[in-house]
Amino acid sequence: MDRDTMIKFMEENPGVKITHELFGCDEFICQKDNGCVYDENGYLFEDWHSNGSGRHDGIRMRKGGNWEDGWKVTEGSGMCRVLSGTVSGKTYFYNNNCRICQYNRKCSCL
Repeated sequence: MDRDTMIKFMEENPGVKITHELFGCDEFICQKDNGCVYDENGYLFEDWHSNGSGRHDGIRMRKGGNWEDGWKVTEGSGMCRVLSGTVSGKTYFYNNNCRICQYNRKCSCL
């Protein structure tokens, strides 16, 4: 997905892990309920407002070129519900099957 879609997707789906084609295989970011984005180690990656030497602007600084596309939901967590049907008119699925119940795309395991 593109950068703007990824930002909107994270806002609508806190807790979902997002990665990029330029990230390492175990690297991801995740927006929490407080609106801030954290990396796979729990470090603040983006707070959307800080400036100066102590800023956390991991998403704001990654724009243009390769950062405009190549974002995707991290696979393999077992979440099976539809996460968002409103982002750019597209429906994104976390993965096709729930690892707990094996139902396709929707279940009551969450």
